[in-house]
Amino acid sequence: MGQDQTKQQIEKGLQLYQSNQTEKALQVWMKVLEKSSDLVGRFRVLGCLVTAHSEMGRYKEMLKFAVVQIDTARELEDANFLLESYLNLARSNEKLCEFHKTISYCKTCLGLPGTRAGAQLGGQVSLSMGNAFLGLSLFQKALENFEKALRYAHNNDDAMLECRVCCSLGSFYAQVKEMNLLPQLESPVTRQEKMATVWDEAEQDGIGEEVLKMSTEEIVQRTRLLDSEIKIMKSEVLRVTHELQAMKDKIKENSEKIKVNKTLPYLVSNVIELLDVDPNDQEEDGANIDLDSQRKGKCAVIKTSTRQTYFLPVIGLVDAEKLKPGDLVGVNKDSYLILETLPTEYDSRVKAMEVDERPTEQYSDIGGLDKQIQELVEAIVLPMNHKEKFENLGIQPPKGVLMYGPPGTGKTLLARACAAQTKATFLKLAGPQLVQMFIGDGAKLVRDAFALAKEKAPSIIFIDELDAIGTKRFDSEKAGDREVQRTMLELLNQLDGFQPNTQVKVIAATNRVDILDPALLRSGRLDRKIEFPMPNEEARARIMQIHSRKMNVSPDVNYEELARCTDDFNGAQCKAVCVEAGMIALRRGATELTHEDYMEGILEVQAKKKANLQYYA
Repeated sequence: MGQDQTKQQIEKGLQLYQSNQTEKALQVWMKVLEKSSDLVGRFRVLGCLVTAHSEMGRYKEMLKFAVVQIDTARELEDANFLLESYLNLARSNEKLCEFHKTISYCKTCLGLPGTRAGAQLGGQVSLSMGNAFLGLSLFQKALENFEKALRYAHNNDDAMLECRVCCSLGSFYAQVKEMNLLPQLESPVTRQEKMATVWDEAEQDGIGEEVLKMSTEEIVQRTRLLDSEIKIMKSEVLRVTHELQAMKDKIKENSEKIKVNKTLPYLVSNVIELLDVDPNDQEEDGANIDLDSQRKGKCAVIKTSTRQTYFLPVIGLVDAEKLKPGDLVGVNKDSYLILETLPTEYDSRVKAMEVDERPTEQYSDIGGLDKQIQELVEAIVLPMNHKEKFENLGIQPPKGVLMYGPPGTGKTLLARACAAQTKATFLKLAGPQLVQMFIGDGAKLVRDAFALAKEKAPSIIFIDELDAIGTKRFDSEKAGDREVQRTMLELLNQLDGFQPNTQVKVIAATNRVDILDPALLRSGRLDRKIEFPMPNEEARARIMQIHSRKMNVSPDVNYEELARCTDDFNGAQCKAVCVEAGMIALRRGATELTHEDYMEGILEVQAKKKANLQYYA
């Protein structure tokens, strides 16, 4: 942000501040502070923030920005900026009753060389020192500093400073009078000498000439006018105090009514529509006036759980801007006023699909799938953990991944390892779960699953056995087939519905990729397709080593020879060989597994295995 733009934004914030829109002004100034590179502009913004937080009573925030302003002034290497920032720091400590620090910072201000302290800010420094001494009950020093500040105000025609000094003097004399210390401050002779000194200075500086030229009667008349103004102001203060008390009583009464009306249980309802009502658009016949029709603002139409629809001219305790059609709300069972917004309702079956316990599988637990692991990490894990890399290159990450291959090749295992490596919410859906008896039930499950994933993003949706709902479409008169196709169409809609840069990813797995609908496989939906082939000899040896890590295995076991003997075995069958070998060793009472145990395990698995596996019809 350049110098001119910084100046415009500062002026915009000042206009908002002067129109009592303090919070909006603070937001504008904070944006300038974050984006501006102009040091002078940043210094001015920090001064505005210090003043605003001071008037709002946020003294700790005021102190924080005052410290930052000092650092900025040091970067500017300007004594005048440094003086102004130290004065703000002194004021901040004064508001926080850190009076010793206030005095120290004020002395620092007065000791800065080559500044405008004597001309403009010296009076404000003296006023802060006087308030600090007053806080420490050092009344004589406080009075001296107040007199200095008053002289600065007269010399520079600073009415605002003079008003602030008078307020501090009022507090000073009230405190001194309360403690009966007024006679101890100065003797009558000293007071007369000081008064003479003040009048002499006033005559020398040309201050108070108008008062000096007045006659006694004119001064008495001016005093009476001031007394009458004081009485008027006191009566105004009394009136405002009474109004404030009446308002507090009304607020208390309304709070009690709200507490009575908000008694549980609520009636659960849905917001159907929000309406803008303008009474000028409505014409009323007759002399009677309908008060509800004269209301301005938002109205609502709700539908309760008892299937009744109501129009609410007054929405209730919830801000109308926070409501939208379809929201779940709790209403009073008698007046139907909206009392509270309720959390979004999801199908209980979808909530059960969320995996609460994070899987423990690691990538090191998977053998022979190094290429597949790399492709899955690039498509799913990398866009979630390092989104900025894709933004720097200007590319969009894949929306989803399709893993396909024969059964037992590690598709589900790799999905579980991916869930363990990311801190994302993991939703596990099985294809048969989405096939429901009632029309529209499966599509609703898909919608709720994606809605829950968006709410809990970053998240991963894993759809196992995708071929249960993703088969090619065909003409059928059976209602069940049409329902399966509707569920798949809803899945297509959800895949197209969310942006690729969102933190929601889809992983699908199937062993019948040949029967999937082409619409599922096109780019833009399941972009990355990862094939899981049958493991080769090296992969089979690695799989058996992984599953034998925790076993007490003899050193003479040759995994390469075992891999050569397990031709056409998939990963699950290689694991079964290790389990069978362990059972054989247990049966003969051995304390460790030998190579012969593994060979017998291979024979056991081969005996249970069909001669020729035909997964596809």
